[in-house]
Amino acid sequence: MRILAILTNPLTAASVLAATCCFASRVGTAEIDLLFPRPDVDPDFMPTEDVYTDVQHRSFEALQDQLARQLGQEAANWAGAGLPSLRQIRGKPDAVAGEAAAGANLVILGAPHGELEANAILGTLLLEANKPVLLVPRTLPHSFGQHIAIAWHSECDGAERAVDSMDGLLMGAKHITVLIADHGASSSPPPEALLRQLREAGKRAAVRHFPLAKRHIGEALLSEARQVKADLLVMGAFGHSRLREFIFGGATIEILRDFDLPVLMHH
Repeated sequence: MRILAILTNPLTAASVLAATCCFASRVGTAEIDLLFPRPDVDPDFMPTEDVYTDVQHRSFEALQDQLARQLGQEAANWAGAGLPSLRQIRGKPDAVAGEAAAGANLVILGAPHGELEANAILGTLLLEANKPVLLVPRTLPHSFGQHIAIAWHSECDGAERAVDSMDGLLMGAKHITVLIADHGASSSPPPEALLRQLREAGKRAAVRHFPLAKRHIGEALLSEARQVKADLLVMGAFGHSRLREFIFGGATIEILRDFDLPVLMHH
């Protein structure tokens, strides 16, 4: 298994590295790649409005050098746990990340916290590279992966792919809860094949139906996962428009900025 861990922010770097070590230990042998996709142009620069001067470029490069040192030191702190050194590749960060993810089975990324570049990286990984992404908050729960909540919808292939991508964690979990949103009078049937697979492995999963009402799907799933005290939410993406809304739209920007629960997503 190949895991690509992307570091973009010192605030989430330790959580990304901790999740990488945890995931690798659960699945056995894993090839790990630590990447800092370094922008070669200030993302705040607007070429239609500004002139990018040498002074601005030098200032931006100095900030990126400082960031690279901080992230590199965070990675070095985990060398004893078997993680490699951090490598950096210059370019457009989302394009760099998408190319690096080509051979990865899983990508681990820190929550965007309002960063435009991290949001763009997340969108590229999910929608273009079509990779499972484990999005981690600033603080990783100590019990990470012990109680897994699975957001299920029978018409969402991404849900099955998301579950398949974390098979090692699933079989090591102590508790599993399947979350199913009720849309008025309709409700998706539970995943009988998955429940049977878990029973055969000696594990039982609780099925929790909940009303979606007027809540956004991302907000509702995070709320329900917290209520059952899950430490990891696994979910599929319900199509391009709804996924883009989850990543970029409305109040969900606040969820992605401040959420405290790791979320594994797959389109």
